[in-house]
Amino acid sequence: MNTQERLKRSEDIQIAYWLSPLPQLELAQVKATTEVPNDTSQEQVIGNYYATDNSTLPELGALSDFENWASVASTIDYKTRQLAGFDPTATEFDVKAWEEYLYKFGTSPFLLSTEHRHLELSLGKDSIKPLIHAVFEMIKGVVSEADYDHVLTTMKKMATLAITNEGKAQKDSYQQLGIISVKSSKLYSLFIRTCIQMTRKEEEDKDYEHIAQTLSVMKFQGIIDFDKCKRNADLILGWDRFNIDKWVEHTNSYNCPPNECPSWSN
Repeated sequence: MNTQERLKRSEDIQIAYWLSPLPQLELAQVKATTEVPNDTSQEQVIGNYYATDNSTLPELGALSDFENWASVASTIDYKTRQLAGFDPTATEFDVKAWEEYLYKFGTSPFLLSTEHRHLELSLGKDSIKPLIHAVFEMIKGVVSEADYDHVLTTMKKMATLAITNEGKAQKDSYQQLGIISVKSSKLYSLFIRTCIQMTRKEEEDKDYEHIAQTLSVMKFQGIIDFDKCKRNADLILGWDRFNIDKWVEHTNSYNCPPNECPSWSN
């Protein structure tokens, strides 16, 4: 067996493991951490953004039907979601799908240099700026500064959904900002997660506001392995095609107007 044959065998096994369903989770084992108080509901709020500095990427080769590498990345991410049963257009929070998507992303055979970063911050009742600063810090070097305002707009759309989506008097808003970015001839796939505690406004029947709290903000990031994608082009071409524009639009917050409350400036 020569070097190329050994490489193919290794990659075939990696991909087969990744495509296989995870063992059935016994939720009873983690019941204490998954139970929600009776007066609290849970939701998920998802937003996606595509950024590019227009730097040169390799030729697509056998993947030329995709027309651009970003659509290869978005198709891989869509496959990751399918494997996890994770639906970014739904507002209902499914803890199993939420965690399976994280696991499948972190073990994806098509990503190089996977990275996990964690920050904690204090969020005041009348200010969202610490969260903005944390997100911008996490995307530094991965997204061009020219795109920061567009990332912020995506966050504001997510905020509109979180403020208006109906739930109980208190709710936990699990939020995920997904980004696919071309920067300095690399193609990044990443997402940033947090959970914001919210309460219904006393003077209004439906709208919510966040409370003062400590937030954990987590980033999960990988770099697309161009060569491995091309070596496995036949496999990727057989998946459901999900181009980059569709990926950006396929979230529950995409059609929301950006929230412009004073908290963004305080």
